[in-house]
Amino acid sequence: MTSIVIVAYGKKMLTDRLLRSIEKYTPEKHEVIVIDNASPDDTSEWVVSHFPDVKLIKSPVNLGYGRGANLGVHYSQGEQVVIMNSDIIVTEGWLSPLLEALQNPSVVIASPVYLDTELALAEAGSELTTDGHVHVHRRESETVRRVDHISAACWAINKNWFDRVGGFDPAYGLGYYEDVDLAALAAAQNRSVASVPHSRVIHESGGSFNNNLVTELSHRNHKRLSTRWSWLLRDHPRISNFTAETTRCHGRVAILGHDVESEFVASLCALNLSVVIVTNVDELRDRCSRDDVVVSKFFPQNVEQLKLLSPRSVHCNPAGIWDALSEAGIAANSTPPRLRFKLLNSVRDNQW
Repeated sequence: MTSIVIVAYGKKMLTDRLLRSIEKYTPEKHEVIVIDNASPDDTSEWVVSHFPDVKLIKSPVNLGYGRGANLGVHYSQGEQVVIMNSDIIVTEGWLSPLLEALQNPSVVIASPVYLDTELALAEAGSELTTDGHVHVHRRESETVRRVDHISAACWAINKNWFDRVGGFDPAYGLGYYEDVDLAALAAAQNRSVASVPHSRVIHESGGSFNNNLVTELSHRNHKRLSTRWSWLLRDHPRISNFTAETTRCHGRVAILGHDVESEFVASLCALNLSVVIVTNVDELRDRCSRDDVVVSKFFPQNVEQLKLLSPRSVHCNPAGIWDALSEAGIAANSTPPRLRFKLLNSVRDNQW
């Protein structure tokens, strides 16, 4: 059985909409637990009267998302757990791909691809950089791939691992960056966060949390995160302007051209390569020769131009990608690379 834990704060119709979508699109055996974070409206009464099969846990205070999720996981009975915010709508076939991704022993967090209310891609993962900021991917893969981070609005988690690390750190308070913290902890333990393209949910971002504390909490918790994890991320690229990169990879591949076959990109992403698509030579110049391999379908006709724009890289056409990776010294495989710095055992125990 799978336990689905929903953290709610007011706006009862968001919770109603989510619960009805779960009823409609979740044939798998499951239980639903709603954590009511001291809602100012009658969310609790609404859930009890309209969804009698849902287990309701009413908190006397607003625990925030992280502590609320921890409470729900504590009371869950399922072998697998999915935690989600109330501003989610699930779609057909959303659950099974997440649970399948968790069968990989290295994966401890699996997330669907997020769509906006217009059904356009909103997030397929994020890159975490040394300044502690999150840069969202809006270019999805066709295969399950490891990412630095993805919003915790809907996470399937390895329950045993979640319990061992203590869940979300309560020090982040009401919200923001507690999910980034947990993703960074997974990376420190050589575990993975996976983006699962065949699971898709609609996320009305910010729909459940829009008070005057948003900016204050975000800035405060960003500082906490960047202070805690600077040792882990200090050897990573400082910032990226490209929307499909990831900092933890076996190597970097830039593909020049806009007419790229998605199967080709997916095959590279599946081997934990950071892949970007640049549509013109100016974008390639802006990358400052950070790529190990540059792929162009016009190679070798444009070899001189490529050497000028990206002198450090190995250049090839799509058919020569595997020889180029070998020449660049990249042993790409389906196992994520180890981080340079080992886990500090006390990192979750220290006070701010």
